[in-house]
This record gives sequence, structure tokens and C-alpha cells, in this order.
Amino acid sequence: MKIAVNQTKKDVFSVTLDDTVITLDQSQMKKFLMEAVKALMPGALPTVNPKQLAKALSEKLRLANPPGLQKLIMTAEEDDILKFLKSSENDTQLLEWFFQNMSDRTQTMYKEDMEFKFHDGVPDDDLTDAVNNLNDIVSTLIKDGVLDFEG
Repeated sequence: MKIAVNQTKKDVFSVTLDDTVITLDQSQMKKFLMEAVKALMPGALPTVNPKQLAKALSEKLRLANPPGLQKLIMTAEEDDILKFLKSSENDTQLLEWFFQNMSDRTQTMYKEDMEFKFHDGVPDDDLTDAVNNLNDIVSTLIKDGVLDFEG
């Protein structure tokens, strides 16, 4: 089997397996590599409690500047934000800050989805993926000078 991995442009990778070519962005490539390592060497990677990851992100985002937080909300996948907010539903300061930076329509959608989706909580793997995706976007927004933290 012929296997090749190339960076085709900034943050875009091409993975070739024989005649099949898959294009992955940087976030997808990281996830692909982590999943491969987990499959090859179970237990080799340290496990991090997804709730601790979410808590660390929430502590940071409580101090986010409004334009940066708004850009995060517009850029991130809705499900990632929903999973993150659902896991942080007891953090009223965070929820208020997020909702203040959303349109009324978006606010209503998230509030309704938080009530009805993930009724029994967000599965750990889903929460880890969501927080990692949000952290990647946060890093990009910081690098681009859009997001900073007050306080």
C-alpha cells in the first residue's frame, strides 16, 4: 500500500492511501493523528478530563472581548458551541456573557437546544472534540488579533 502525507497549503494536508486522496485541515489532521496513536498504542496518550478542559476554556472565555467572542460564535460549529454551553450550564456568568454576544434568534436557538438536546449530558468524547475544536478557533482568533482577554 502506498501512503503519503503532504502539506498542500497552509493548514491543509493531503493524505494519499493508494488511489484515494483525502484532504484534511489542521484540526482534522491532529484528530486523525491522535486517533491513529490511540489505535496503535492504547493508553499511550494521557487522558484529560473533558469537564476540566471545558472549565479551563470557560474561565478564559469569561474574559473574552466582545468582538472576539462574537467572531468565535460565528466561526465555530453550532454543535461545538452547544456541547460546550451544555457542559457549562451551571456557569451562569459564562452563559450570560455568551448570550449577551448573540443575536436574539441565536440565543433562543441555543437555549432551546440546551434544554432538549443532550438531556442526559454531553458524552465525554463529544465534549472533548468540541472543546478541542473551539480551542483551535480561539488560537487562530488570538493569532489574527481578533480575540483577546480583558481582566
